[in-house]
Amino acid sequence: MNEFKKGDEIIYTGATIEQIRWGNNSDPRKILVIGKSYYIADVEVHSQHTKLLLTGISGKFNSVSFEKL
Repeated sequence: MNEFKKGDEIIYTGATIEQIRWGNNSDPRKILVIGKSYYIADVEVHSQHTKLLLTGISGKFNSVSFEKL
């Protein structure tokens, strides 16, 4: 399990519709590019999932769609 923190550089790896719907996340498929790196602006830890907010990008994304660099 990745432990993400503010300022980490991460790579978007893609997302399924189930991962997007879990916890009412934003849909990264319309905004992010698979294989591109992004920086974490903030992390929201919930009981069953973690949401990531990215620097300069609107939305909250399921952390399972990313890998740490």
